[in-house]
Amino acid sequence: MYRSGSYWVVDGPPPLLRDLKAILPRVDPMKTGGIRIRRSPYIGARLQWLGEWHPIEMDPGPREELHADAEAWRRQERDLARVLAGEVPARVFNMIEAPRDYQRVAAELALTVERFLLADQTGVGKAGPL
Repeated sequence: MYRSGSYWVVDGPPPLLRDLKAILPRVDPMKTGGIRIRRSPYIGARLQWLGEWHPIEMDPGPREELHADAEAWRRQERDLARVLAGEVPARVFNMIEAPRDYQRVAAELALTVERFLLADQTGVGKAGPL
């Protein structure tokens, strides 16, 4: 496995590629080698986990980058869990009316994970741009 720009390129024996396709459903199931996957913390965590089951050959530099991506994912997951458990102090938002608790949680989630789809029902008072 190696990194090419903003992608990881994975090649290896059939069991490795089979399991890669099983844990990453966006990967073309017919692809047989040289699978390109856009780099992200989530992907780093999945590839690192896959490496615990299959020996993956990598140079030290990309291996450190993969480890850093995976650690970023784990940190984000911990932060997300803290927000949902109510362990993060409420921020003060400059709004005309004070936000409701569920609005504060949604805003904190958006600020924590940076990508966020808020799909509350119409009329419940979603805040504007943060």
